[in-house]
Amino acid sequence: MYIFGGNIKYIDSEGKVKDKSTRLVSSKDGFVNVDNDIRVSFSEEASGGAKLAYDNIEIVLIPSSVSKDIGKATLSMGGDGGARRQMRLYAPDCCF
Repeated sequence: MYIFGGNIKYIDSEGKVKDKSTRLVSSKDGFVNVDNDIRVSFSEEASGGAKLAYDNIEIVLIPSSVSKDIGKATLSMGGDGGARRQMRLYAPDCCF
């Protein structure tokens, strides 16, 4: 038996009960999660931040300072044959 602190299923737009997922897929502006009632999106650039949306609530997180380019990270989706996208990585001046 498993006990979870929150809901692990949700009702989709068609009224079907589905398992929640944290899987990300590529979108035109960055990355977005799928199969979840809480929509999370990440900008391809760190300066674009991240957005969480649920019902009529939207929270946008944007770094106050993005100044040092420290390279690229590759996000792989779908296993060995899946799509790959690169994201720029940045760090604030305080850390380097």
